[in-house]
Order: sequence, then C-alpha cells, then structure tokens
Amino acid sequence: MRKLFVLVFLCSLLLVQFYGLTTSNVTAESNTDDWPMFRHDPAHTGYSTGTASQSPARTWNYTTTNQIFYSPAIAEGYVYIKDTSSVISLNASTGSIVWKSTYSSSESISSPAIVDGYVYAGGYFYTGPGSESGDIYALNASTGDKIWSYLTEDFVLSSPAVVGGVVYVGSSDHNVYALNAYTGTKMWNFTTKGSVTSSPTVVDGCVYVGSGDSQEDMGASGEISDSNVYCLNASSGIKLWNYTTGSFVYSSPAVAKGYVYFGSDDGNVYALNASTGDKIWSYPTGPNYAIVRSSPAVVGGIVYVGSYDGNVYALNASMGIKVWSFKTGGSVHSSPAVADGVVYVGSYDRNVYALNASTGVKIGNFTTEDSVRSSPAVVDDVVYVGSGHTFFALGTSSFKLAPPPASNLFPDYLLTIIVIVVVLVVVLLVVLLVYLKRRKVANQPRTNNKS
Repeated sequence: MRKLFVLVFLCSLLLVQFYGLTTSNVTAESNTDDWPMFRHDPAHTGYSTGTASQSPARTWNYTTTNQIFYSPAIAEGYVYIKDTSSVISLNASTGSIVWKSTYSSSESISSPAIVDGYVYAGGYFYTGPGSESGDIYALNASTGDKIWSYLTEDFVLSSPAVVGGVVYVGSSDHNVYALNAYTGTKMWNFTTKGSVTSSPTVVDGCVYVGSGDSQEDMGASGEISDSNVYCLNASSGIKLWNYTTGSFVYSSPAVAKGYVYFGSDDGNVYALNASTGDKIWSYPTGPNYAIVRSSPAVVGGIVYVGSYDGNVYALNASMGIKVWSFKTGGSVHSSPAVADGVVYVGSYDRNVYALNASTGVKIGNFTTEDSVRSSPAVVDDVVYVGSGHTFFALGTSSFKLAPPPASNLFPDYLLTIIVIVVVLVVVLLVVLLVYLKRRKVANQPRTNNKS
C-alpha cells in the first residue's frame, strides 16, 4: 500500500514539473539588451532579455560585396556584420556604414564578438596550391583598425566567445584556443580528433565545444574523425569529460541550469549533465535528412532548435519531450533567437519566421531572395539577419502576418499532460480499490472453528 502511494506521489511531481516547464512564461524580462556575440552570451542561450522598443519599428537593409553566412553582433547602437571578405560596422538605427575593415581574412563564416571596445573574429585564407591557413584577430570597434592577430594552421569557422579577458575559439586545425583578449597571446590549446567548427560555450569555469570533420574532409577512409562534445577547464584547457555522439558535432552547445544542449549530425538533439557529461536525454529529429547543425536556444524550460529535416522544434528542457514543431519549406541551419515570447529563425526556403514561443504557431514571415543560413539577433524589437548579399534590420511591421490558425484543442504538450493525468487517475483508482478491499477484509468478523 505504501509503495502505491509513493508511486502516485512521484507521478504527481513529474506532472507538476512538466506542466510548469512547458507552460512557463517565455516573455522577456526588463531592460534593453545588446547581442554582443554569437548566440547572444557566453552560455549561448540565444535569448534576448530586452523589452520591446517604444519607438516605431526600424527597417533597413545593407548590400554587401560577398555573401553573409554568419550572424551579426550588436552593441551600443552599432551592428557589426561579416561577409566572406570583410568586417563592417553599421549604425543600428539607420544602416549607414561607419567603417569597413581593410584587415580581414579572405573568407570566413565566423560571427564577430564585441567586448570592451574590441571586435573579435576569425577567418581563413589560401597560402598556396592546396595550402590553407587561418587566423583569429581583434579590431578596434570604433575605427576597424587591427589590434592583433593570431595565426592558426587551418580555417577558423568557429565564432569566438569572450569571457574574463580570454578569447575562446575553435579551428579546423583540430584545436580549441584560449587567447589573451588584449594581446592575442596564446594561453593554452586543446587538440581534438577533428575540425572544431562548433563555437565554444563558457560557463562556470568550463568550456563546452563540439568537434568533427565534414564528409568531404574525412579522407579516403571515410571514417568519422571525431563526434564528441568536450568539456574543458577554462583556465588550463585540461579535459574534464567528453561525450561521444553518432556523428560530427557542428552545433554549438547551450548551457542552462546544469544541462548542456546541442545537436549532432546523427540527427539527435542531446541534453547532458554539465558537470559529468552523462546523457540526460536525446531527441531524434527526422527521419528525412535529419542532421542538426542549428545551435539551440534555451528559454523558460524549453529548448528551441532547427533541423535539416525542415522543422523547428521546441522540446521540454528537462525530459526532451516535444512541445511543438513547425515545418518550414527547407532545411533549418539557422539557430533560433527568442525575444518577447517570439522565436525568430531562418530557413533555406528563403524565409525568416516569427513563431509563438509557447505554441509554435506562425506569427508571420519575411521572404528574402536567398536562403537564410544566418542566425537572427534581436535587439530593441528589431530582428537583424543576413541572407545572400543583403543584411536586414527588420521591424515587426516587416513580417507578413499569418492568417489566424485553425483551432487546435490538443497540441502536443497538452496530449502529453492528458496521458499523464489519465495514468494518475488509473493509479489512484487502483490504490482506492486495494484500500477498500483490504478494509473490507479487515472488518469481516472472525469465526472460531471449534470441534
């Protein structure tokens, strides 16, 4: 009897936890917020805490010489963008150019980071037939002048994270680097088994980063060179743990409340214990061409992430249960940004979508002339994103509003809650029946059989 009551109690806790996380408020907190680096902050939450601007929505665009694959950084009223050949500073309100750096690697899809008046970025260039090199560099945020650069032995496609005067970034030369943010001096490097395209996440003295080579870089053997997420000591670069997935890890981890969230080319979204690397859960996307190179956003107990199967997913952060999914018309490489209860994300179908963060219902979309691989950034109710040769600042009026959705009485998360409630009712009925039966037996008069 006692065991049954314990079971009911545990099921009740599970229901409360799931319901609380799934229906939690994902609306932004107070105070205006910049977006100074890839995925907003060193934890890569992809979440803007800024409130909506009270001024009219701004809308402008800027045409670049080369394509934009990366994500922008916004700080102190300026937008810093990077096409495949240069770093450009724009006025956030008007889109007018402030400066265009004459120092930049010839090609890059690394996103810039803006900290303490420095612009940090990475790139790659060709040094001869069949020979490539890369670099990580710092520019003056006001003028675009080069302050320092550090050469690596291969491409730098990873986006830097800057914490406590240290720049953390990966390279295709199989290394994760920690550099002094003011001088560029190397503090340490950690060597993985494959290219490090994933961007490091830095939380509580730990660096979390994925590794792995693309299909074309695997060589004649066709073997996967690396498929791990690593946790490194931020001060020394010593490995604390690693977790092996079924394929390459290009996705950049997000860390929230002791969990590490990321995607893998094996099609799964993972949640690991941040301290030990133990798997908490995994969620399979797909089944068609389901690789996950999108980096998750984590807000209010929900993980938002895209997949090459064309879907944007919202998953319960504690258990990995699908809350909702939204189908786009192309692969989703873009990483979602969340602000004021809205999820913004790009797709290869040439659209930037605005989705209700709680339900996944489409609020609207903005159609570009090229695929949207870039990940949006949101500041002051303006969505900044690149597509092809054009960089956009999109106010809320820029999005084509979707028609009101058909009524859906039973969304995915509600069905899950209903199932849990039904199970609880059944268990309670069983407990009640057992209790009544035992009480009936206990109340029956005892008879003595005497011969």
